[in-house]
Amino acid sequence: MRVETTLKPAGALLLLCAVLAAAALGQGESGRPGEPPKPPPPPPTRPVAPSRPAPAPPTKSRGAAPNRTRSHGSDEAPKPPACEEPAELLVRCGEPGCQVMVGGTVRGLTNDKGELLVEHLRGGSHKVEVSKQGYRANDRSVILRCGESGTADLPLRINQVRLRIRTTPPEVEVYVNDPPVSIGRSGADGLLEYKAETSSLLVQARKDGYFEDSRRVRVSPEAAGREIPLNLKPMPAQLTLTASVKDARVRVGKAEPRPLTAEPLPLAPGTHTLVLEALGYAPVTLEVTAAAGQPLKRAVTLERLPVAELTRQAEAALAALAYEDVFALCAFAFEADAAAPAAHRLAGLAHLARQDYARAGQHLARALAGGEAVRLPVRRHARESFDQVKGHDACEGWLVLGKGEVEYRGRQVSAENFRVPYAQVQAAGVQLKKNVAAFLATKVADGRGKRQDYNFYSFDKELTQAGRPYLEMLRGLLRPH
Repeated sequence: MRVETTLKPAGALLLLCAVLAAAALGQGESGRPGEPPKPPPPPPTRPVAPSRPAPAPPTKSRGAAPNRTRSHGSDEAPKPPACEEPAELLVRCGEPGCQVMVGGTVRGLTNDKGELLVEHLRGGSHKVEVSKQGYRANDRSVILRCGESGTADLPLRINQVRLRIRTTPPEVEVYVNDPPVSIGRSGADGLLEYKAETSSLLVQARKDGYFEDSRRVRVSPEAAGREIPLNLKPMPAQLTLTASVKDARVRVGKAEPRPLTAEPLPLAPGTHTLVLEALGYAPVTLEVTAAAGQPLKRAVTLERLPVAELTRQAEAALAALAYEDVFALCAFAFEADAAAPAAHRLAGLAHLARQDYARAGQHLARALAGGEAVRLPVRRHARESFDQVKGHDACEGWLVLGKGEVEYRGRQVSAENFRVPYAQVQAAGVQLKKNVAAFLATKVADGRGKRQDYNFYSFDKELTQAGRPYLEMLRGLLRPH
């Protein structure tokens, strides 16, 4: 009986694999004697149908591995983590009114300080752009961390602005910046043009003989064409002035005279009238034209005044109580004329004011001998009615001494005035009235020879003996000269 077996394709495949395995085993046993037989192979797995290929195994996303380092060959940037606290950025451009853009979005204009605070920014990289009309734009990238307060300085450089610099005086060297750099010289009209490229500029002007002037200028497009004035003040000229007299003085214009010293005399540019003068010398007038900062030298010789002018000045000095000037002027007069009666009179009165009665008597005697009249103050009581209680009230007068006669002039009482030759005057000497007041006892004879007492007291108002030296001097002068 014939049995036919029908195999399915899968079963046929399994059968074929078993036959091939057995053949291989048999070859191994015959080729390698003595080897133990190998264990049978594991049962074959179920083959996959060719019409349905197995899909590739799935791979995990790169973002799913938090600690995995990015490959060097990859250009993909990591995504920033989400920020719980936003960042902020202070943008500074140095100018007010700058437009600020962050990430392509306009965020506002800078304030008067040139600053703008941009808030609510995420962490990461941001492109910041700053611009303003008339300036060159500036930009940069800034990386911020979450919650960070950052700062971005983006100064703007101004486009060229043409400035007009006006100097007084003209033809002045002009400099900019610090340290200064020369940009040229102003013209005959004082004008110089300059193209500025910085928002702040230090402009200086210099010229020999002048003090320099400088000004800091804020450059902006609106400043184009405006004039920048620089005014240089002239340095004074320095006049070295010498005179032949030690104590000379100089007067410039209508100013008060000042002592002439070895120090140079400052003069403003221009023409000046100078007067040099010294006590006892004729003044000298100079016309001096000075340029700014110019050094000048002048030497002047002064000439001594004549005796008459010296005496006139000494008289004025005595009236002004300038006794030292009186002595100096009289000394100059004595150098020219030792007799000089008027100078002796003035010198004597100046010594009298200083209570130097010895020198006063000497000069006054020489004045009388030369014909000069000398007037000396005294006090005398009318009819010699001396009252110790009233003192010397209402008894002032003058003794006017001449070359050959003497005169008395009472200021309050004139009834007993006299004018007689010295021969009719007898000065008995200095005595005391009631042991209190010193007086010069004098007898004066009239034309008929009748004598009358004239007791002269010192010109002081007190009833004391303080006037004795003065009265002794007066006694020595009551004689012919």
